[in-house]
This record gives sequence, C-alpha cells and structure tokens, in this order.
Amino acid sequence: MLPNRKYRDKDAEHFCGLGIEHPKLQNNVGVIFRTAAILSGVDFLFTIGEKYHRPHDDTVSSYKSTPIWNFTSFDDLLERKPLGCDIVGVELDKRAKPLPDYKWASRTIILLGAEGEGLSPRARESCRELIYIPSSMKVSLNVSSVAAIVLYDRYLKMRK
Repeated sequence: MLPNRKYRDKDAEHFCGLGIEHPKLQNNVGVIFRTAAILSGVDFLFTIGEKYHRPHDDTVSSYKSTPIWNFTSFDDLLERKPLGCDIVGVELDKRAKPLPDYKWASRTIILLGAEGEGLSPRARESCRELIYIPSSMKVSLNVSSVAAIVLYDRYLKMRK
C-alpha cells in the first residue's frame, strides 16, 4: 500500500489513514472524507463493514486524490494495515486521553466509530490508544465533526 504523497509536505516516514467502523450514514462518510481531502494530511481512507458509495456530500470527490478501501471487518483491517502503524481510536472511554494532550505518532490510523454505538469492543481492545475530545457536556459529537476536529489537531501538531 503506497501512501498518497501528492499533497504532503512531510517525508515518507509520516503518513496517516482515517476510517470509520460500521458507518450509519453515507452522508457522514462523505463529509469526513471531504474534510480529510481538504486538510490533505490523510494518505488513505477506509470504511469497515459498509462499502463507501460516494454521496453528494463528498463535493471534492476525495476518491480522486486519496485511495479509499472497504474492509469487511475490523480483523480484515488488522490483517492489511501497514506495518508499524498504530491504530488510534476516537472514543468516550475511561482509557481515552484528551486530544489536546495527545502526541501523534508519525504513522497512524485514526479509527472512528458509528454514531450512537461508537467503536466495537474488538476495535477498542485492539487500538493502541484511545483519544477523546474534551467538552463541557459528556455527550458525543456528530462523527463528521469529531473527524474534522481530530484531523485538524493532527494537522497542526504534525506541521511543527
């Protein structure tokens, strides 16, 4: 699997993948993938359990600049993920670290969970780390909003 270098300003040791496990709404997937393409810090995108069908919300046609894979299960992702690449889950969980304090690894897969359900127990257990977005209320944000915040955080921190 070769990362997309077209929009990167870092060397080949740095890359990032972003995906969502069992997405409920294709529109959210489209918004997430559009955001990833705009921020240009994501080298590959993926879904787990639900094929990506380009919705009208992906107005930049992210598939034209960033490879998109569809994995049948979380185990399928584990079997095919790049070597030396940590999976970081975004989840409201006791183990999770607050995003502002998180230090990104240079080779990362960011995994989002489905709205309402979050990450599967298997995914939570398998993530090297879990992160969350601190807020004044202990409720989850829309998954496309979470993706935008997390991607922007990584974008800012990796540029330093």
